[in-house]
Amino acid sequence: QLQAEEYQRLSGEEPFWLPGINLGLGRAQGTYQGITREWLYWYNEQGERYLTPEEQLLSARQQTLEAQQQADDAQQQTLEARQQAREAQEQVAKLAEKLMELGIDPSSLDL
Repeated sequence: QLQAEEYQRLSGEEPFWLPGINLGLGRAQGTYQGITREWLYWYNEQGERYLTPEEQLLSARQQTLEAQQQADDAQQQTLEARQQAREAQEQVAKLAEKLMELGIDPSSLDL
């Protein structure tokens, strides 16, 4: 922090809150542009680190993959439900046919 034309080391827990710019500044281990080391990062008021552009891209890709997986799962469940419905309809048709063979009209039954 600049005080009387000299920088003074800030003490306390990181991230250090800088009210003049409404941001926190802290250090964390990370990878940026392929280099892994301790970096300075910006933080919000809740102490959450802002993502780098690379991290934002990776996060967006991950969210896209997860959304695609959920869509694929939903489609698979729909296909399975349709198959079960077809099988149930086939079974109903077979039972109706059996009843007809026994001389019973399925539509006359009170169910």
